[in-house]
Amino acid sequence: MNSFMPCPVVHWDGAKAHRTHLDLVGESPLTIYLQDRIYRVEMRTPGDEIAHAVGFCLSRGIVAKPDDFSAVQHTPDDPDTVRLTLSAGGLKSANADPQAPESGLSRFDDHLRLNPASAFDRLIRLGDFQKLREKTGASHAAAIFNDQLELMAFAEDVGRHNALDKAIGKLFLENNLGRARLLVLSSRISFELVQKAARARIPVVFSMSRPTSLAVKTGVELNMTLACLSRKEGLFIFCGKERLSL
Repeated sequence: MNSFMPCPVVHWDGAKAHRTHLDLVGESPLTIYLQDRIYRVEMRTPGDEIAHAVGFCLSRGIVAKPDDFSAVQHTPDDPDTVRLTLSAGGLKSANADPQAPESGLSRFDDHLRLNPASAFDRLIRLGDFQKLREKTGASHAAAIFNDQLELMAFAEDVGRHNALDKAIGKLFLENNLGRARLLVLSSRISFELVQKAARARIPVVFSMSRPTSLAVKTGVELNMTLACLSRKEGLFIFCGKERLSL
């Protein structure tokens, strides 16, 4: 299944109409099975299904490390389904209650310092990686960088939550999530995205749009750094300015 598909349209240019085609971002359901039972159905853009599923489980607090899974199955003839099985150790620590997925988040206690100009550059250049957005004009993106501001993972999706789950999932599967330090989002910083970043232990989040009030409140409580692009120039930093060498 493709991440985009052509669609016939009629374009009126203000004077006359003509037929043409536009590429539309793909959207279809991904069914996540956990212990042979349907746990979640996510509307998403096809691609990175395994990363998406495991990243979602991490963000919900179901797993904490890759070996919490004993099996991860996704077959080419069933692209819309991922089957996950928890190991014995994973079962002991799993929080699979969808009504209380955010428990256990702890405050950050680190001495990270980032160059604000270099970090800002990663934000304004996010569009350079957004090939699906360039083609369809309708996708969100999440990019994750290490403390040297080197790109570690990137993902696009019609949903901003999905893009983040995919990017986190890629690093989680590589057992490399512990090196993640900066998350850059094409969307606003919402409460849920702050929680996903906190679960993945990423202390700094930059976005193109302003955060919500609850996102900032949560960021302060967890000692995170939240910032967004200023329309005039530079960044608005809402909390955690100590991590930026201003």
